[in-house]
Amino acid sequence: MPIRHPSSVAHVSLLERAPWKRYVVAAVFVAYYACSFRMWQETAGQPYEWALEEQKRMVKEKAEAVKEKGLAFTSGQQDPKDAELKIDEESLPSPYLPGAFACAFIFLNILVHALFHLMCVWSIAFRSMFLFQPTDKIQSGSFVRVTPHANKGKADICPVEESEVTLRCQFTFQYQNFEFIEAGEKDPDLVGDEDWSGVRQIQCPTNLKWSEYQNWKGLVTDAQIEKAQDKFGTNVFDL
Repeated sequence: MPIRHPSSVAHVSLLERAPWKRYVVAAVFVAYYACSFRMWQETAGQPYEWALEEQKRMVKEKAEAVKEKGLAFTSGQQDPKDAELKIDEESLPSPYLPGAFACAFIFLNILVHALFHLMCVWSIAFRSMFLFQPTDKIQSGSFVRVTPHANKGKADICPVEESEVTLRCQFTFQYQNFEFIEAGEKDPDLVGDEDWSGVRQIQCPTNLKWSEYQNWKGLVTDAQIEKAQDKFGTNVFDL
């Protein structure tokens, strides 16, 4: 659904969570991990067996070479070189290690899984594609994807909440509060067709009479403070 927006941002779109997309992504990773576990079961111990057979072959060749030289070993009279005719257990791989292809497949699955989560952090477009879907419902619990102009900050997906003061749906982007307006409601500062719903930045009252500013006593009661915080935000910027 197209949405009118201020000229200060490039594009605004309305989103909602897409649980079915999450289930599809989860099913794909579960299938990959199941295949990885199966391959690990089928190939576990292969590198150990190959390394063991190779050491046995080398020991046999060394023993035959010793016999050809006419040397004989008896118990307690072995030359130090005889130690080379024993299997080096410490150099053998773990008997639980799977085959090379299975290791590569398991590593690839873990890498893709990690990259998926990182891409959801690095790319707003990627996150919206795989975790959200477009909607035309403006309500508390939905989300707004806001894309600023180039070199004006980065895009973000903002949760929509309902104001207790204005009863309008609103959201916060780049530490500024925005509110939704209904289709047909005029606002010359917005870009787009007037028949579309829109979002606008909540403005402070700047067109009151001079006497009202002179006589203003500030926010006196807790209720006034709560209403102002709900409408304009807390005005806190964390570095």
